[in-house]
Amino acid sequence: MPISDNQPFGHSEVPVRSGLATWIGAAVVLAVIALVLSVVALAAGDGGGGEPQAQDGAGSSADGQAVFDQNCASCHGASGEGGTGPAFADGAVAEKYPNVADQKEIVVNGKTGNIGTMPPWGDTLSDAEIDAVIEYERSL
Repeated sequence: MPISDNQPFGHSEVPVRSGLATWIGAAVVLAVIALVLSVVALAAGDGGGGEPQAQDGAGSSADGQAVFDQNCASCHGASGEGGTGPAFADGAVAEKYPNVADQKEIVVNGKTGNIGTMPPWGDTLSDAEIDAVIEYERSL
């Protein structure tokens, strides 16, 4: 636009945005900020694509039953009644392994036994998950 005689040198008319356009612009900026913050929070949450069965994120406690259901029930039975792996129900695991550390050693490192092979879970589950699932198994 040409400069009018009524305006000081260097000033020209600037079109004013409507109220709706201002709100839409602000909403877009806020949506972009929310998206960036969400991506940052997800990336910082549990380390990203670590082990596929991992249950606990930073600062949370593992759910022993959920860990058992996802990783152990297929061999030891949904209620610890046994299957291709030995039974845990009715205190069987606590009777066989009165020392929790002995049970944890097998969960972490695996074992080949009479029934079959117990895979090692030490590289798949966190310490918190292992402790939680052992506590859950001993409660069956």
